[in-house]
Amino acid sequence: MTLVRFRPYREVDPGLVSRSFSDMIDEFFSDALESRERTGFKPAVDVNEDNTHYHLQVSLPGIKKEDVKINLDDNVLHISGERHRKHKEENVKYHMVETSYGKFERAFTLPDNIDSDSIKAEFKDGMLNLSIEKKEKKVSKEISIK
Repeated sequence: MTLVRFRPYREVDPGLVSRSFSDMIDEFFSDALESRERTGFKPAVDVNEDNTHYHLQVSLPGIKKEDVKINLDDNVLHISGERHRKHKEENVKYHMVETSYGKFERAFTLPDNIDSDSIKAEFKDGMLNLSIEKKEKKVSKEISIK
């Protein structure tokens, strides 16, 4: 039995190989950028609570507060918006773009013990801070029969 060296690319289209590596990288990154713009992004969110409130911090750098919407519907908190891409400059070649652009939406199911009228939202330095007050727990009590 004769061993034959495996050459997976021996029948590759010569036109493909002749393209410059730079052209292939540019095509890959431009496709990835267009795909990311279509699908949007998912901003990071930190959620914590203390004795009286739930707190959400949403990281939205580069987004104006006018481009963010907050809705509460049936104990589901919806945060949505859009990060717009800055205009594309002529004769500028991007080598890397890691910033995500497009629409986003996050939804959080809130517990039953919230006071929906007490939700406060503040937007500062690219951070959306939400504070949601907890309702007092209903205390069960024993009722005596007379």
